[in-house]
Amino acid sequence: MFSNFSYSGNIDPAKVSVNFQMANNGAEYRVILAPMSDAGFLTHFTFSDTITSTASHVVGLKASSDFSISAGAAGALSVSNSDGTNFDLSPGHESGGPTAIADTQSVTTLVNLIAGSPGVSSVQLGYLLQPSAVGALSADPIVVPEPSSWGFLAIGLAGLSLIRRRIS
Repeated sequence: MFSNFSYSGNIDPAKVSVNFQMANNGAEYRVILAPMSDAGFLTHFTFSDTITSTASHVVGLKASSDFSISAGAAGALSVSNSDGTNFDLSPGHESGGPTAIADTQSVTTLVNLIAGSPGVSSVQLGYLLQPSAVGALSADPIVVPEPSSWGFLAIGLAGLSLIRRRIS
């Protein structure tokens, strides 16, 4: 669950998109913060959120940013998590993690961008999950045939039965 979201910065909050996604077959929560296409770059902002998971535990964190690729791009993006994990991102060093953390059900993240020039086009936070119940997720999924596969099998067996009756 994504909660306690707050944002303040150079772009009007109405023009900042915050997307919450499940990724990697439910093994990761992602929060993506990005200005809308007509809003320009984020040059300074503060963003915080809390991720709480009851079905899984957060066991790792990662962060990435998309600084402008313009020559002379500058800025410092600081990502701090309630467990003490921190990432300092800048142009040319735009990824942090994944870093393992102590098993927890809730993590609060605070992100600050200072002096982005020309700025950042997006920030992505990744929360790596592990199921709470032992064996709740298997590395090898159980393969279950589709209903049409069962239908084809039944038709094939019926055909073999008819052929056998005609022969005898």
